[in-house]
Amino acid sequence: MKRLLTIMLVVMVCLPKVFGQTDFVVSAPAQQYHVGDVILIKKEATKYLTGETPSRWVYFVKHTVMRVGSKRFPDGLLLRGILSWIGPDDVMLIESTDTTSLSDEQKAEQQQQLHQLAEEIEQLSESEKAALARYAAMTQTEVVKEEKPEPVAEPEPEPVVEPEPVVEPEPEPVVEPEPIVEPVVEQKEATKEPFQDVLLIKTNLLYDLATVANLGLEIGFKGKYSFDLPFMYSPYTTHDKYRVRTFTAQPEFRYWFDRLNHKHFIGVHGIVSLFNVSAGESMRFQTKRDDEGHYHPLLGIGVSYGYAWFLDKKEHWCMEVTVGVGYAYIQYDKFYNVESGARCEQGTRHYGGLTKLGLNIAYRFDTAKKDKEKKNIEKD
Repeated sequence: MKRLLTIMLVVMVCLPKVFGQTDFVVSAPAQQYHVGDVILIKKEATKYLTGETPSRWVYFVKHTVMRVGSKRFPDGLLLRGILSWIGPDDVMLIESTDTTSLSDEQKAEQQQQLHQLAEEIEQLSESEKAALARYAAMTQTEVVKEEKPEPVAEPEPEPVVEPEPVVEPEPEPVVEPEPIVEPVVEQKEATKEPFQDVLLIKTNLLYDLATVANLGLEIGFKGKYSFDLPFMYSPYTTHDKYRVRTFTAQPEFRYWFDRLNHKHFIGVHGIVSLFNVSAGESMRFQTKRDDEGHYHPLLGIGVSYGYAWFLDKKEHWCMEVTVGVGYAYIQYDKFYNVESGARCEQGTRHYGGLTKLGLNIAYRFDTAKKDKEKKNIEKD
């Protein structure tokens, strides 16, 4: 019996040393943060744990911790709004759910950091402040503001109450009834919110190189949606045997994953086209025309993907790359490619494949800012 007790004691003492206890301990840096804590991202943090580069505005807003630690990032913090993991050494705690976790030294460092960020925000231009406000609204965060402690008012000394003198009552004056005046209600004109946030004018450089004149218009709605409407028009013939004469419209509805006209987007587009093309010396194809003189244009639909980026700090000039695939129903007349060549065939074709290809350069107008400035002038 004594031998059995001795063996059990040895096993209890040695097992923790053999197997260790680190599998169930959360690393020390992550323990100081909790779900719901409010933090600031330090300016030294130039990368998320996932390898992405933070936006310019992430340093000027307060972020909320959604999750602490994961299998891939045991020390990481998942932030609301941007949904990216960041290391605990790259953030500063501002508001903690654990009221005992902030020392006086940490509070002093917080006030200094908030004061510095508030001064940097004040030095931003009006357009940059508007961009920061849009970023905060999109990520559901709060722009940093310096919180100054309210001064403690000292209690005022109680006044010495002197006895009031006895005043003989005066005769009450005769009050005449006041005329009834109906209140004048000012009718203010209803101010409408801006229908769109941005407006872009663009051209496709690939079509320009192919001597096909084109111009596009894109309207951005509130949120992450936009409507793009490019037109292609080429009424001239550059060569007798090789020509691309067309009038085409390709409307597209887009969804932007980041924000309007920035980074990745997907879209659904349609195609309406009148054409007269020849790519050789034998045949020429053009839009079908029936015996009554009615044209039957090319009709199609497709999906697309694209990426856009700004070329200047004020976010007016931008570039855009896009490619799309889809289906088109083509009705055509086939002619001999000679002067006044006769029609030799009528036919239809079901096409599936590349339906959109673009390298666009665009200029962006911020209509929401202009509407806001107009309202301010009317109020003044």
